[in-house]
Amino acid sequence: MSKLDTPGSTDFLSTYSPFDSIDSELLNGVAGDIEVKVAEPGFCLFENGDYDPDEIYLMSGSISLIASDGRENIVNADHSHIRFPIARLRPRKYTAKASSEIRYFVINAAVLEEIQSSLAVDNVMLQEMQERPQVQEQSRAQERPQLASAQRLASPPEPPGRASPVTRSVPDRCR
Repeated sequence: MSKLDTPGSTDFLSTYSPFDSIDSELLNGVAGDIEVKVAEPGFCLFENGDYDPDEIYLMSGSISLIASDGRENIVNADHSHIRFPIARLRPRKYTAKASSEIRYFVINAAVLEEIQSSLAVDNVMLQEMQERPQVQEQSRAQERPQLASAQRLASPPEPPGRASPVTRSVPDRCR
């Protein structure tokens, strides 16, 4: 096992989700709590039914995910979906064993959830900021007919014999 304490050692984290979406300051803070581990073939990472508090990311090698009915699925570190934690469901639905020598890292599930929640809040705030000008424009467009209606009510009636100006309705293109 080795702590992530060498300069630039957080670089590999940015290839995994959600670490690829966080800023370098938070990434460095998280990296201080992560240990890279090495295990020999046959090592059991977790068992079917476990309620462990950790999420495991495979860095190199391959593991076998064994279902309760005996079906086995081999997962290699070079698969594209390996950027996510392995078998996140609780209780665990698989037993995970190293099929070859593996390198992996572990992070507490609560820490991972906090990062993901933070990213979700940031995304919602960004989306709201992007939508705000549209909402303001729609609000102004809705106020215009009300303002025109109020102005007509406040205007004195036209004297007899004078024609009222013609008003055309222009469709609102913002909808």
